[in-house]
Amino acid sequence: MNAYRSRQEIAMMLIRRGWLHDQIRQFLAVATKDATTLACETKLAREVSPQLVGILQTWPSVVAEVRVVVSGKLLVEIDSPWSLIPSVTPAAKDARMTIGKRGEAYSFQFLRHNAPKPEDVLWVAADDETLGYDIEDRSSGRLERFEVKASVETPVRFHLSPNEYRQAHEHGSEYTVHFWGGINLHLDPAKEFQQLRDRGYPRVFPDLASHLSDGRLIGEPCDWLVTEPIA
Repeated sequence: MNAYRSRQEIAMMLIRRGWLHDQIRQFLAVATKDATTLACETKLAREVSPQLVGILQTWPSVVAEVRVVVSGKLLVEIDSPWSLIPSVTPAAKDARMTIGKRGEAYSFQFLRHNAPKPEDVLWVAADDETLGYDIEDRSSGRLERFEVKASVETPVRFHLSPNEYRQAHEHGSEYTVHFWGGINLHLDPAKEFQQLRDRGYPRVFPDLASHLSDGRLIGEPCDWLVTEPIA
């Protein structure tokens, strides 16, 4: 019994610290969620998340021949933003990227928990950063796109890439920005997520293009591309 408990504690640490973040994201994309369980065919789970399934076998009742069924405390840990954030130290050179990943994980969790079909919420930027947005939500019957911005500061201030700007104007009401302010990499994401939710985050800006056109948000060009004219 002690050996089982020890292995489960190690497995839980790997999950909570984000060492399996990408495989957990893949598992969430193919699993079906209800109020108490997260379930997926075992064959499919092994295809998309083999190491995660191996870790889950530490709990003998979770992985069966036909289905992987996660419930209870383990469900809380896997279906959470902190399990989806890559494990890095706050002093890392890519701290800015880490702040952004926290924001994306928080929005992914926020949208999944408010969607009638959580599996229809996809963190697409984890696979393709060229789309001009981070998350797709098809649970309402239409494709909604979410760009996530995160900052250590609380005033709403963020940059749009040229592609993000184009996507916002092309997709109109189907392009929304989430803004998470006051991110602190020294805080445990499990605590920070709830603190930020209690403070009213994310700030949500649906139809970003309309916010820019009517002055609710102010957009200013911040650089210029300069080239020689073509003869």
